[in-house]
Amino acid sequence: MRLYIFSTQAEINSIFHDHFSEKGYLCVTFNGFEEFFKSLQQSSAAPELIILDYLLYNHEIFNIYDYLKNKGCNYPCIFYNDPCLTRSSRLLHWQAQINILQNLNNTINLKKLEPILSDLQTLVENKQIAPSIYLMQEPLPLPKEFLNPKITLEYIKQFEEDGLEDFKIRNNLPESLFYLLKLMQQNEAIKLNIQDIQKLYKKDNKDISESSLYVMLSRLRNIIIADKNKKFIISKEGEYYNFIKFIHLDD
Repeated sequence: MRLYIFSTQAEINSIFHDHFSEKGYLCVTFNGFEEFFKSLQQSSAAPELIILDYLLYNHEIFNIYDYLKNKGCNYPCIFYNDPCLTRSSRLLHWQAQINILQNLNNTINLKKLEPILSDLQTLVENKQIAPSIYLMQEPLPLPKEFLNPKITLEYIKQFEEDGLEDFKIRNNLPESLFYLLKLMQQNEAIKLNIQDIQKLYKKDNKDISESSLYVMLSRLRNIIIADKNKKFIISKEGEYYNFIKFIHLDD
């Protein structure tokens, strides 16, 4: 099965290509409009599914569905980062796009496409990838470990666990510090000052003084720094603390 993949983000193009190629699909990625539209008109290279970035077009002045219909290209087309979801899940939303907006329900075997759509939904909603995809949320730079030559969903899943329990056992961490560590991990990538952290404690009906938090954070950060097998750090910039996960690339 041939897939056309076109994103404004080269890294996302690469990840989608690597993942679906590993699954056995023939993936064609594009970096520009000219080669994309030229390939669409070549029937010998017809795709079974087109996966597009919502940001590729101004949707108010260009309708990709009308364009495909006028060119006689009855290829199902979906936007992987569509911000205008009309169904409860991306999978159902994409199926509705194909059925309703493209009116292809009688010519396209949706059951054949469902494994791809389901896999794509899992991939773009993965908590390691979603923050780096435009329109999924405010984009962040892709972690450098995901810029390796070969990226698949299975590779990405290896980095989902932060190893907090192992860290606790390895360092004989007291429950008070472990609670603080979990609190920081649950709010990863968010910069928190002491008052912010106190509010998180209060949500769990716990009270803690500023001075105690300063001492505990200092102690916890020192333990993390000294741990050779850590998968995360708690950084400090001015008055803000930030839980950041990372990978030992030489492991």
